Amino acid sequence: MLATGTKSFSLAFALAGAAFFTSAAPARANLVLNGDFENSTPIDIITWPTSAGGIGQVGNIVNLPDWTKTPLVADGSDGYVFVVNQDADNYINAWSPYPNQGGGFPSKFSNAASSNIFLWGPDYGPNPQSNGFSGPPGSAASNKFIGADGDFGASILSQVVTGFTPGSEYVLSFQYAGSQETGEQGDTTQQWKVRLGGQDFSTPTWTNPSRGFTPWATYTSSPFIASSSSLNLEFEGFGRAVASGSLPPFLLLDNVQIVENAPPAPAPVPGPLPALGAGMALAWSRKLRHRIGAVARNSRD
Repeated sequence: MLATGTKSFSLAFALAGAAFFTSAAPARANLVLNGDFENSTPIDIITWPTSAGGIGQVGNIVNLPDWTKTPLVADGSDGYVFVVNQDADNYINAWSPYPNQGGGFPSKFSNAASSNIFLWGPDYGPNPQSNGFSGPPGSAASNKFIGADGDFGASILSQVVTGFTPGSEYVLSFQYAGSQETGEQGDTTQQWKVRLGGQDFSTPTWTNPSRGFTPWATYTSSPFIASSSSLNLEFEGFGRAVASGSLPPFLLLDNVQIVENAPPAPAPVPGPLPALGAGMALAWSRKLRHRIGAVARNSRD
């Protein structure tokens, strides 16, 4: 009888708890494909050996699936948008997960580590800058992100995002930071100009100090209503010199997400089933204590 009482007692609590967990909200899917930019591959590793791991100028040196680069100026650069990683400031790069890369990142004008582009950072030698350059918080050493020149080779990085339900609410978010190419100095103003389906989601303009790094920040939009099942998403890195000689600015981008703004699940409210479960638990608890007491009295007798 004691075992039966215990089993029923546990069942009652299980029934009570089940009602509180059945209303958990499902995870919301990200509509942006390759929004973390991890999926990039070298086009011709023989010509550009430092593109190992998919690091380098988008379209010229590496493929970046799901994204399209569109140059805005005819300056011969073909658009200065790059896939970079935490080695972008690593001039002496013995520990890189991509040993052929040699630090920095290649452009169409470089096919050797000695001519790679570098960003000012604590790992840049022989004169490292203590500006905190790194990937987004919590990222691994091989984490990749976008680096875009905000002046020379200005371009738009875009994707046609599908899967929207017209009339439903969504939220756009991404991480961003500011840096500067080595060989240059002076303060710059920077901004990610962002458009989605004709709406403006640009970041505030910020000032990046000479040879400095603006730490990673997160942009989260206000909820917006999708007007179509597919919307064009565009990122344009924009930067200008505060004074003469402070170019070029480099803007960083990672973790682009668009998720449906589903209302939060309501807090569990005890209903008939939880109340019944709690009542059964209380009743069986009393009955069990009574039986245990009876067994103890009988054993003393």
